[in-house]
Amino acid sequence: EEVLDMISNGKNKRDKAIIATYLSTGLRVSELIDLQLEDLENEKLIVKVKGDKDRIIFINEDCRKMIADYLKVRKDGCTNLFVSNQGTPMKRECISRTLKNIAKRSGLDKDISNHSLRHSFVSTVAEEFGIEVARVAVGHNDLSTTQRYTHIQETTIKNVMLGFTL
Repeated sequence: EEVLDMISNGKNKRDKAIIATYLSTGLRVSELIDLQLEDLENEKLIVKVKGDKDRIIFINEDCRKMIADYLKVRKDGCTNLFVSNQGTPMKRECISRTLKNIAKRSGLDKDISNHSLRHSFVSTVAEEFGIEVARVAVGHNDLSTTQRYTHIQETTIKNVMLGFTL
């Protein structure tokens, strides 16, 4: 829940759209900064991955709205979806700095990074829909990779164990 507060603490529409995209998709930072305007198609993003393959990422209505709001004020002149204040492609360092500033404004003690938001996404999806769905959603080939991302909550384990009958 405290991570969701980060959206409201985004300084501008771009920052809010970036946080919403991370929380809704679990993209890697490289995938986020490489997104092009043409990769956005209604309720999905077409993400270019290794080996010249594409991965389809579906985006929920809230995320689509935040991206649409951002696009209304986004500077032209660059094909990247997310651009810097100067209208140039965002760099990894700029994304990291943006996340740290938003986390600070949100009053979060822990260090928030692109990777921690990806972990949060994977854990949430795995807990709600199963680890296989999480694996496919983030584009992992090997389930063991996804398992390293998951942090199953104690309450989930308790509910499963107490609900188990012979």
